[in-house]
Amino acid sequence: ATCDARFKIKAGEATLPENNGDAILSCMGLASFVQGAVQSQGSEFGGDADKIGALTKRLEGAMSKDPDVLTKLIGGDAEAVMMEALKGAFAQGNPDAYVKACDKRFPAS
Repeated sequence: ATCDARFKIKAGEATLPENNGDAILSCMGLASFVQGAVQSQGSEFGGDADKIGALTKRLEGAMSKDPDVLTKLIGGDAEAVMMEALKGAFAQGNPDAYVKACDKRFPAS
């Protein structure tokens, strides 16, 4: 069975959280995960390491400027906040589409 069939990868577009802070956190969590996978597995995993790296840098900048994100991370367990945000990203079943949606919402300037 293909990975898509086995893990029920869904075709189509992903939907980001409406709240910008939540979108930043979920995108950052998934982009960081994918970046690590791309760096360790290269083309076998899929994805473009340079593109993911650039997205991660943009998200880091957005995180540092968003008071809601900073409050969530400082006011609680930062690891738990990021893990919760990551769940929503993975729950949609299409990490590549989610990364594309993140790239579209947080474009390079």
